[in-house]
Amino acid sequence: MRILTILTLVVFVLNTSPALAALNNGSPSGTLNACSTGIAAGASCRATPTKYQVTIYEMGLCSEHPFGTNTAGVNGSTVSTMDKSTCSPAFTNTAGHTVDIAQFVNGSVDLVGTSTRPANATYGYPYIILGNTFTVNTAVTSTDSNVYYSNGSGGATTTSPGTDYADQLTNFFGGSCYSGYIGASIPIGTIDGFLTNNSLVRRDSTDFGGGECTGVTRLVGVINLTTPFSITAQTKRLQFNFIVTDYGVELDVNGAGVVTDMGSGPFSGSFVVE
Repeated sequence: MRILTILTLVVFVLNTSPALAALNNGSPSGTLNACSTGIAAGASCRATPTKYQVTIYEMGLCSEHPFGTNTAGVNGSTVSTMDKSTCSPAFTNTAGHTVDIAQFVNGSVDLVGTSTRPANATYGYPYIILGNTFTVNTAVTSTDSNVYYSNGSGGATTTSPGTDYADQLTNFFGGSCYSGYIGASIPIGTIDGFLTNNSLVRRDSTDFGGGECTGVTRLVGVINLTTPFSITAQTKRLQFNFIVTDYGVELDVNGAGVVTDMGSGPFSGSFVVE
């Protein structure tokens, strides 16, 4: 399987109250502008990474949503374990294939693992299973005329080339464990994200400590296609698309134009069938 580096990344904001043993979900709120279109002092923006390293374990297609029907809020889902009964994996690597997506912008890369032709069927829910660590860096000129890079610990530095930051995603928002975000808009539909363990079991509100969901090792992204597609005898290629230009890294900028925080941005993508 090949992946083409044109991925759209989306940011999610959540404001709900925690509840005991709940599968908590959030939904997108607000717009995060690209740093390249203008950095506003006292705001956040998204930037193109110079490094965006992820570990890919599996990609595939499902006829039904593998986490069922989800809504925002506390107890927004009753499906705790990913259900692959209607899914066909297209790529698998149980050890994970680690790749720096930023090195292949406007290009493609072969994934190391097992590629499998999905069964002939109509699919409305492509998915990808990633590790929950995203290693990022960037170079962004702020309104104070300084160029900022990652300092390796979630902050920023003006010393080039900075230090790559291994950002672990362990909670979508605070106050409890929020292991789902639901309905982020992308050009081909919406995308849902879920934080799970190695067995693809979602973390619930009892899996919470130190402000984070405990036991998180995987991030599962599920695309809800506006228009499902079919795999037929004539299908020759299945391609997963990433977009990282103006996405992949999120910056916080103070009132003086100083970049104070820097970390990974959320992900999105799509499958192309030829």
